[in-house]
Amino acid sequence: MPKHRPSLAAQCGLLFLTLVALTVTGCGHVEVTTDFYRGEKWEAEIGYTVTLETLAMVGEQEITAMLDEMVAEAKAQGARASWSKKTARDSTTYLVTIKGEGLDTLSYVVFDGDAEIYYDEVDGKRVIYFSEYASGSGFETMTLTLRGGEIMYGNGTYVDNRTMSWTNHYGTMEAVLTERRRVNVLLIVVILLLLLGIGAILVGVIAFVLFKRAKATRQVPSVCAHCGFNIPPGAKFCPGCGQPKD
Repeated sequence: MPKHRPSLAAQCGLLFLTLVALTVTGCGHVEVTTDFYRGEKWEAEIGYTVTLETLAMVGEQEITAMLDEMVAEAKAQGARASWSKKTARDSTTYLVTIKGEGLDTLSYVVFDGDAEIYYDEVDGKRVIYFSEYASGSGFETMTLTLRGGEIMYGNGTYVDNRTMSWTNHYGTMEAVLTERRRVNVLLIVVILLLLLGIGAILVGVIAFVLFKRAKATRQVPSVCAHCGFNIPPGAKFCPGCGQPKD
């Protein structure tokens, strides 16, 4: 079982709450999105959006140092992690991306060990149970989104049949969902190349058959019975001796 460390969301929340909660009303927007794949593989994206005013108050170096520490903590748990940022006219969004394996690792890395996440079987189908108690984050908005193969049950908002989300939820967030198939990009590329190759072969075969058929039906010159000169197709008189074509 992975070592219990502060979650990524908790670390970021602690930073903002410590530095700006006393002076800024609503210290940003947080969006946590988690995808569940087969084999206990998962991907999580944690996005933090703050105004430029808040960013100036906190300090760019403080935030980048925090993000570097968050990535290092995730890697220490065996996950792959990185962060990036995108600046708009009046805000900056920091996006932390984490990919890992094992539901215990997901719970500790992303949800501070407070989320109960486990597999079970329902009617012969492998499903994931998710449960976490939310008591307020201190952010202006806090959104959690779960995505899988199919949402079988949940007390959040159904975005579609495989996605459920909660925004500023207070209380227990619950969901039962199936695993999601991961798209094999390499396999798709190989299949497309094979289809293109087969298509090229078919086009070549069809062109060859049409050429042979046209060649076989092409008219050939006839031989003049008087002088032996080749009379072109469609000619009524021999161009060699002038006699009418027989």
